[in-house]
Amino acid sequence: MSETDPPPPPQEPKPVMPLEYGPPGTRSGAPQGGNALLRYLAGLGAGVAVSLVTWDLGWNTFFAHPGGGQAALLVVPGAKVVGTIVSMFFPGWRAFGAGLLSSIALGVLIFFGSCVYHFRG
Repeated sequence: MSETDPPPPPQEPKPVMPLEYGPPGTRSGAPQGGNALLRYLAGLGAGVAVSLVTWDLGWNTFFAHPGGGQAALLVVPGAKVVGTIVSMFFPGWRAFGAGLLSSIALGVLIFFGSCVYHFRG
């Protein structure tokens, strides 16, 4: 009988490296740094400002024409949602989009407050 060499021990598999599809040095999920809070507050402030101008200062303008108020009820939140979706495609501006989306809730409160003010008896 001939003596055979034992088989070599199994090798460790190499670790799988993640695939980077973006340009070098960028990641879509990368943290935004210290400016994220400022961008969130800027988006929130911009959305609240649009709601204040629309529902407080523009009340008589929108509701003087038939269908003007109903159009504004769709256009203002719709523009905020579209702005949010667009800003989500730019990694540095996602916090701004989150603030803009959050401003819809405050805009609803501003709208109902304006309704109470203008329809008080």
